[in-house]
Parts: sequence; C-alpha cells; structure tokens
Amino acid sequence: MKPTSLRSRATRLTRLTRLTRLTRLARLALPLVAVSCTREIYIGEEPSDGGGDGAIDAPPGTTDKVDLLLVVDNSASMADKQDALAKRIPQLLQLLTQIGVDPITGGAPKVVDLHVAVITSSLGSQGTSACDPLQFGPHVDDRAHLLPRAGENAAYGYVYDATGAQPTQVACPTPAAAAPMRWVLDSARDPAAELVGAADLPKLEAAVSCAVLSAGDDGCGYEQPLEAMYRFLADPVPAMTREADCTKNPAGDQCGTSTIQSAGRDDALLAQRAAFLRPDSLLAIVLITDENDSSLRAEGMNWLPWAFAKGTMSRGFQSCAYVPDDFELANEADSARLLSVYNCSSCFQTLTDPTKDPNCSVPWASVPLNGDVDGRNLRAFHQVQRFGYDFLYPTSRYIRALTTNTVVADDGVTMPNPIFAGGKRAADRVVLAGILGAPPALVNDASGYPKLLGDADWLQLVSADPTRRDAHMIESIAPRFGLPKFAGDPSIDAINGGERDVPDGDDLQYACLGPATTIPESLSLCKAAGSEARNPACLAGGGTRIRAYPAIRPLRVIRGVGNAGYVASICDDSYRGAIAGLASKIAHASAP
Repeated sequence: MKPTSLRSRATRLTRLTRLTRLTRLARLALPLVAVSCTREIYIGEEPSDGGGDGAIDAPPGTTDKVDLLLVVDNSASMADKQDALAKRIPQLLQLLTQIGVDPITGGAPKVVDLHVAVITSSLGSQGTSACDPLQFGPHVDDRAHLLPRAGENAAYGYVYDATGAQPTQVACPTPAAAAPMRWVLDSARDPAAELVGAADLPKLEAAVSCAVLSAGDDGCGYEQPLEAMYRFLADPVPAMTREADCTKNPAGDQCGTSTIQSAGRDDALLAQRAAFLRPDSLLAIVLITDENDSSLRAEGMNWLPWAFAKGTMSRGFQSCAYVPDDFELANEADSARLLSVYNCSSCFQTLTDPTKDPNCSVPWASVPLNGDVDGRNLRAFHQVQRFGYDFLYPTSRYIRALTTNTVVADDGVTMPNPIFAGGKRAADRVVLAGILGAPPALVNDASGYPKLLGDADWLQLVSADPTRRDAHMIESIAPRFGLPKFAGDPSIDAINGGERDVPDGDDLQYACLGPATTIPESLSLCKAAGSEARNPACLAGGGTRIRAYPAIRPLRVIRGVGNAGYVASICDDSYRGAIAGLASKIAHASAP
C-alpha cells in the first residue's frame, strides 16, 4: 500500500488499550473461510482442472466474439501506468478488429463482435476507516462496478494511428455511465450494439481509453484486483455490503469482536455483468497493477489488519518467519497444519497458549530505517510470516473461478460459476493476462515481446524457495541479499536501480523501474530536494521513473490457469510488446 493512500495516524493505541483488545480477541479463534478449492497449487506443477463435478467439460470451439475486461489499479502512483495503458488499448482494439492478423505469426481470425468493460481494484476496507468513502471519497470503494462512473469521465482519450504507429489524443465521447462498450462489424450481429462497423472503431478506441483514464489514482491503497475480477465475473450472489460494525478512530478503529457480515444483493452489478458477459464469447481479462494483490477474506474478524494502528498488530510465533510464502489458509485443516508442521500460530489465536512463544512479547522495530515497524501500508505483506495468520483469500479461489464450473457463495453453498453458465464456454476460451510488477528481463523474449513462460521462468518469478527466485521478486523492506545498493547512480542495477534505504520502514523494495514519466501525479514521489540521491526512481530536477513492486499473488494465479495465462511487465516502455502479445494470445485462443 502506498504511503499517500491513507492519512497519517498521529496517535497510537496505548498499551493498555491494546492489551484489552487483544485479550478480548484471544477468547476467539479467528474463523477461517470455507473456500471452494481445498487443493494446493504448487509452483512448478501443472494444476489440475479442479477435479470432480467442477471440471470444465464443454468442448473447445471457435469464436469471433470477445468480451474484454480491464481491471485497473486506481491507487496512488498509478496515473502514469493508466496513461500508458490508455495509449495502447486502441492499438489492441485495432489488432483484434480492423487488422485481423496476428501481429506475430499472421493469419489469425479477426473479432467482429466485441464487448469491453473497465473496473478498478478498489473494494473499500470492510467497515474500517482505512478506505472509508466518507473520509477519503467515493473512489476508495468502486464495488467492482463498471466505469466510467456516473457524471465522471476523463478529459481526453486516445485513438491509434496505424500509419504513424502512434496514439493520438482526442476528446472523450459522451459516456454511457457504468456500462460495457459494445461494437460489432455488422449490426445484424447485435442490433443493440452502440458502435457498428469500421467507421465506429475510433469511437470505441476513444471510449475505452477514456474509461481507463477515468479510474484515477485516488482509490484504495489496499488493492484487490483479483477479488474485483471475481466479484464482477464469478460471484454468484455479490453482496451489497461486506462490513464489520466499527467505530472509526484515528488511533485505531474500535471494532470489538464484530465480524464482517455480507448483506443484500448487488443487483446493479448483476445487471452490468449480464450486459457484458455472453455465454459463448471468448473472455479475456487484463489485470494492471504495480503492487501485489491484497484481496481480503471478507468474513470473521479479518478486518484486523485494516483497523489496528501502526505497531499494534500481534505477531506470529517465531517459527512463522520460516513458513514458505506460498502457504495459504484455505480451510481449518490448513490452520492446523500451520501449527503442527511449522509451529506457527498468531499470538491472538487460541490454538495454543500464546505465552509459550517468546515472539508474542517482542515489540515491532523501534528503528524505522529498513526495519519492520508494522506500518499500515504493509499490512498485506507476508501476513503468515509476520502475524501468524492469513487474512487474504487464497489464490486457489481465483484459479478455480477461471477453470471450473462451480464456485462457493458467501454462505458456503456451492453454486454454478457464472463464467461458465450454460456450458457454452470451454476453459480454453478464457484468457487471463497481467501487466504486473516483474522485471521485463524475466518475462520478455529477445525481441521484447512477452514470452511463453516455462517452469524455470516461473521459479524465478514466484518460487516459494527464495534461493530459486530472482532477488528482484522477493518482497522485502530491507535491501535484499545479492543485489547492489543504490548510492546515487541507478545504473548499478539495470532492473531496479539498486536497493534503497526505506527510512520509515513502511515500503518495499522495487521489483523494477520503467521509463521516465511526466504525469504530474507521479512526480510527487521525487519533489523533495535531493530525492535523486535517496531513491533510484527519482531523476534530477524532480522527475521520476515508473516503479513497481513484486506482484506475487496475481502471478501465481496466472501460473495456476496454465495456458490461459499471459504475463507482461508494467515497467516495459509504452506496453507496445505487451499489447501486441496480448492480441496474439486472444487471437490464438479464438482460433480453431
């Protein structure tokens, strides 16, 4: 989470208040979600198709009909990446529709019926003040509803000039709020489509790029792109609200023993889904985020990391530090195994006596320089290793949603998966692409196009064994072993400019740096005098480079969906290769 995403908290809970709250919590074991998939996904293995009655068995086919969903991170520092995406999305639309030729291999069929929708990563903070719309504005909880928002749109968008191979800025068309953009080559395909024929392609390009830019960068800093994707596409009964009963307090929210409750049904979202998602289309999903996913398991007392003040979260046992970072709590058996195999538990759970572990009385770092001070910006970081508990949805939730016929609703009932409703969409008619925090050198081939990733590539990106992972993809506050230290010259490391000192202990080391950006919202990182000597992302004179952090969870989901997955680096220059490769991926998925 970015430091600018939350207001600073001037005061902290007193030790007495903290002990009172934790004593109350110690009487309860945090309830664990019953999720739809209990199997584990091990990096380096081909995942199964979900098994049993949930497996997709619809026959493969062909389609020239595509539903394209863009899931855009709208937290602070995303303005430059949104601009880069908005400039290149029109090229993607042309590659799919007007040109109709695979940009890499040639000869692929073109799309003649296209729906495009845009949502953001902001889903609020489950009743706490961390991302409270009343305090921070409505965009911290977009509820996975479609953009543009009612009454809001960007001032300009882009169309793609194929002759000059450059995006061209244009005025935004009058938008249809919270609706997909629908285009067909021939009106006979869909008389209800707003945009028809080659003449309306520039209108489609402008409308989609304007919707991307309308996301803004004032969303919730606890990004939940995976859950936003799930809620919009696969949640069979999306709730109107998922909140605990909390009293907001600058020193830490007072939520007592309140639990997160799902209430109501979001009929507006269901109507938007119905307008976008066809049962027989190819579904292509693009995630763009510069940080790791923090999709909170919206149940029980999982509001804890969002509510507690800095330095007041209970630690996990000493042994938790050695739990592999791909360990996820998908069910109660996992929680028991965490204790029995790793001797890891949270100091506020009752699975064992917390006073028996000395870590429960160890305070967080008192020296913030490169130290873990339990900063609120990092509450989704290494939760099991730091807190002894996993507050996030397991990645298997999202792998299952993209590969099997059933999902589990909030009430624990197994229900048909809306993505595969009707049996007309086979599993090979789903594409999940990510433009994410990963070094371009790890995901691109020699020509600069994203490559087909093999087991060796995935081990470098997301292996649970840190000795097999590229050091740039390890999440860490302190400088990482084996990487050079930044000392004013970013050329010391061509990938991320070198390891920097984190003065407040509330940020992570970069996975990669991209080209310089001139987007004003992104320049605030480097406005202080001398920033270029402290941060490799900063340029002399206050300029800055695009920056990103390791996107471990989205990458593991993409790995888990097998051949349906596609990865590009958010640090790549202008996303030319990412967009051309994505067009190729969609075209091949549409081919016989």
